[in-house]
Amino acid sequence: MKKSILKTLIAIMLFAITLSAVLYSCKKNVGDVPDPEPSVLNPDFEITTIDYAFDNEALNSASGLSFKVVYTNNENTETTYYSVLNFYVDGVFQESIELVNISANTKYETVFDWQSIVGEHDFKFEINLSSDKSKIIKEANTKNNSQSTSLDITVKKLVALSTADVATSVVNQIIAADPEANVADVLASEGNTISTTVQVIETTYSDNTSAIVVAVAKSNGTIDETKVVLSVTSNAGVTTGPNQQATSTLIVKTLVEQKEISFYNANEKLTYNDGVLSFTSLKILNVACTEPSNLELLFTSESAKKAFVDEVLAAIDQSGVAVGLASAPDILSSILAAYNFTQGNVDNPPTYTVEITNSLDICSTDCVNGLVVYTLSYPGSTIKISDDRGIIPNYIVSPSCTISYQQEITITDCGNHVVVIPGQNRVQPVITTTNPCAGDVHN
Repeated sequence: MKKSILKTLIAIMLFAITLSAVLYSCKKNVGDVPDPEPSVLNPDFEITTIDYAFDNEALNSASGLSFKVVYTNNENTETTYYSVLNFYVDGVFQESIELVNISANTKYETVFDWQSIVGEHDFKFEINLSSDKSKIIKEANTKNNSQSTSLDITVKKLVALSTADVATSVVNQIIAADPEANVADVLASEGNTISTTVQVIETTYSDNTSAIVVAVAKSNGTIDETKVVLSVTSNAGVTTGPNQQATSTLIVKTLVEQKEISFYNANEKLTYNDGVLSFTSLKILNVACTEPSNLELLFTSESAKKAFVDEVLAAIDQSGVAVGLASAPDILSSILAAYNFTQGNVDNPPTYTVEITNSLDICSTDCVNGLVVYTLSYPGSTIKISDDRGIIPNYIVSPSCTISYQQEITITDCGNHVVVIPGQNRVQPVITTTNPCAGDVHN
């Protein structure tokens, strides 16, 4: 009997010890487990392909380029997402496109347009990343968010379409219309005038460029065989936008024996001498609301300078020094147009870009169809303004939980040109999670 009681007591003690160990173990494990984190349905944005087309026969400095960017969201759920697609040229931001309701495993495409400029350029497209590499929407994998391509854009040479006789009075008007160049006074200081005995010829080219060449007379009435006056008009007839009609008036002096040709007026002198290009500023311009001249822009661009010298050397090798140097004015006009160095004496209105920025701040949490849904702030913007004759500070519009409409902005540059940046409505991103919820949840 005593043995039976003893066995029973021992069994009860062993059970109690085992139960305590189990309870202690469970308590410890529960205490070690953190509260569950919301599991967000992360998208996986990818740029899949980039293609391009141009609007003329051959890709060159006169081409209008269109890039078609194809992108997708590789997530397997049926959630739709907000995002942004950005376009860069040579690392410089160009344009943002807002993307709304991007569904999973669906291909989308967007087209970006860009006017060609001669040279080798890198074109990059990024989805869901702003220029500072921050994410527009939370995403685990961003390795497939970018694609780039490079293109080498060649100089399109001017092609003469027609020639016509021009009255000397028209030339005098052109010279008078460019008081900064002051070609009349420069000629007078050299003992020269515009010839009234040699017919003035105007050549019209294929890309809205025209050139007038005028003979120069010495004080004794004979023709100075070394000089002509050259007046080049680019973007003829264009009176609005960033590239308007502009006229450059220069004296061209050719010294065949020295293998030299110079382009100059009261302000500057660009000289080619036996394969070497040099530039001299002849007058200090008013620095307020001014920009570098066309010739100075050419000289400070190593690519443009090399292109000009190479073309002149090739013309000399093919046709001899006299004919090669005689082609230099046409070559100069082609290079200035190809590099877009034609606007030095035109005060154009400002241009601008609008980059969409975002904050991942959560504005509200809701329960929709049994799942927790986060609503983020309305996107903001960085507005960058460029002016050819001055610097205008950027405008920053911060993301907001309450303001969806960004007001229009009016910009006035140093030349009193006014540009209005339109107001824009933004879409508030909504993120659905896998976190279940019951009833109404809102904060």
